[in-house]
Amino acid sequence: MLRRLVDAACQVAGETHPGGIVRERVYRFISAVGINRSNFNETVSALLSGNRERFTYELSFWPADVSTYALRLAFGSEPKAINGAIKSE
Repeated sequence: MLRRLVDAACQVAGETHPGGIVRERVYRFISAVGINRSNFNETVSALLSGNRERFTYELSFWPADVSTYALRLAFGSEPKAINGAIKSE
């Protein structure tokens, strides 16, 4: 189901749309490492909706190295831990 949503989002955006390519790359990474996580669906939903704040929040429950890399892939910035949650500057 989620794969179909990602495919549909990429088709709407077009394959050359940078945002769609980035979301696809991040989706593939988090699917490979975290598909069994309890908040996986919420994390993917936040990613696909483009909600940076919610995506960052959902990733705060993931291992730090995984969330750091996912945020770097998604936003191209170094995340910083603030008040127990990972925030991106």
